[in-house]
Amino acid sequence: MHDAAYSVDAVDLLSPLFACINVVKSAVYRTVAHNPLFPLAVSPVMVPKTDKQAQEQACAAYWNAAKARCLDRHAELRAHDDVSHPPSGVQVLDTKWVFDLKLNPDTHQIDKFRARVVANGGPQILGYDCFDVNASTASMCEFKLLLAVCAARDWELSHMDTTTAFISAPLKPDEVVYCYPPRGLDLGLDSAGRPKIWKLNTALEGTRPASMRWTQSSSAVISKFGFVPIGSGGAFWRYYDPPEDEILMCTHVDDFLLAHSNSRIGNRFDEFYGQHYTRRYGPATEYVGIRITRDRSQRQMFLSQALLLEQLLEREYQGILIRGDFHGEPRYIPTEDKWAQLRPCSTPFDFKMSRLSLDDSPAIPDVSLVHWMQRVVGSLMYILHSRPDVLHAVHQLARFVHNPGPTHVAALDHLLRYLAGTVDLTLIVGNWTDQDLKYESGFHLYGDASHKNQEMEFKGITGVMVFVLGTLIQGRSFVQSQLAASSCEAEYYAYSSAAKEGESVRLLLRDLGLVVVPTLLGDNQPAIATAKGPSQRSRTRHIDFTLALCRDFITRGDLLVEYVPTDDQVADIYTKQLGPGPYIRHRGRFMSLLPFLYQ
Repeated sequence: MHDAAYSVDAVDLLSPLFACINVVKSAVYRTVAHNPLFPLAVSPVMVPKTDKQAQEQACAAYWNAAKARCLDRHAELRAHDDVSHPPSGVQVLDTKWVFDLKLNPDTHQIDKFRARVVANGGPQILGYDCFDVNASTASMCEFKLLLAVCAARDWELSHMDTTTAFISAPLKPDEVVYCYPPRGLDLGLDSAGRPKIWKLNTALEGTRPASMRWTQSSSAVISKFGFVPIGSGGAFWRYYDPPEDEILMCTHVDDFLLAHSNSRIGNRFDEFYGQHYTRRYGPATEYVGIRITRDRSQRQMFLSQALLLEQLLEREYQGILIRGDFHGEPRYIPTEDKWAQLRPCSTPFDFKMSRLSLDDSPAIPDVSLVHWMQRVVGSLMYILHSRPDVLHAVHQLARFVHNPGPTHVAALDHLLRYLAGTVDLTLIVGNWTDQDLKYESGFHLYGDASHKNQEMEFKGITGVMVFVLGTLIQGRSFVQSQLAASSCEAEYYAYSSAAKEGESVRLLLRDLGLVVVPTLLGDNQPAIATAKGPSQRSRTRHIDFTLALCRDFITRGDLLVEYVPTDDQVADIYTKQLGPGPYIRHRGRFMSLLPFLYQ
């Protein structure tokens, strides 16, 4: 069977719908640099989807060694017992091997071959054989706020990774889960002559309760040390022992990012945590796939997902060339300027192009095209964590992934060509500009809106940016849920949305001991007057009272509002397609190349 993705080698042996449902995922290939530790790993290295694929390649010995390490760890932690089949009617889950490569983000060499056993928890029924399954993870806003505080105070930044986290967390006594071992693993026969299976003692990855059991287990240890959760998510922690010892920590399953006032308190927590779980602890260079580069002399950090972005571009390279009807050989050629053939663009959207509309969608969706577009846009949505400059473009494209047409594909190709020319752009943490210095802790918001977008049933687009400590920690771009009768009304809706985003950050800062009132910057004076108090009642009496939240924050003194000229309205890039001049100028507020690239 063939991959049903929209690509140059897609074939039509099956109908697109049937192919998308039944196709076996093809293996992924990674472009890697040679590592003498793994002489058989020749680029590109295949990351297998099945154990059969792993055994058929030259790197089979490395994958088998990774499987052996995994099973040894299972035995060490008594993750499961080998038992006979349960009585008829008791559910037994399937398991499989999941493989991956750990790459060095600097050298692109393979650091480790990874293999783990993952269960298929889909058949588990919530409320019947599993109950509490939700587990919190730190939001990107909390993650960036932690980095901003760390950079501003020149704290230490460390990363802690728990080894085999899920099988380190016990199940509840009343939770009974049976699993078949991965295919090819022989456990012997029971007294009835049937192959033995696993009865889980711990939360195997893939089972529905696994994340919650690990979160409960690790949170108990973290709280015992003296941490208290702050914010509303339960994954952002603070330890404070005045006058010198303080730690801020974000947790994402088994990955912990710590900003601590001195190395002594960081080492003390590492030793305490190590008494309960096996972990790796050291300086932070990466967190949830985001590369962190630090310039302590300037008290700045730079966030990048260049490795993920390059993998996406390599995968889509050939298709972009063919769909764009470019001259030259339509294949990926790794050279010093390896993306030059894509003709990189200066903006995510072609500002001369008409706005995207559902009118460009076909009457009958092409399912293979839908599958391809959802996959690419889904990858771009994760890249937004370090590339907020393309937020508006990705938001607009995401509205058409259910039924894309030729215009939408051309717009996505244009965005990929822009990213090809800006792979080295990074999000700056601690970029104190003259505008940031005007406000306490640099805490200010931008709210803006476009009005009467015909292609969206005349609804406006809201753009919101939240800056703290010289860092863009929150950005949003979305279609307004109601029509606005005027640009003043559309802007006022945007100010209400910005006020809510600012309030959530204000409460986080309050929990950190920073009592700061944010300032909202808008470029529509009638909307600012409406936000400050009743005015022109005959023109505003139809506005939904629930959107008067902005006015309430101002009345209570929790928000200030100031006018900013349109040329200085940074959130403008989140509401419309701008030309290269204003777009690049606004982008410079929060994006930059790494400092060493200038030297």
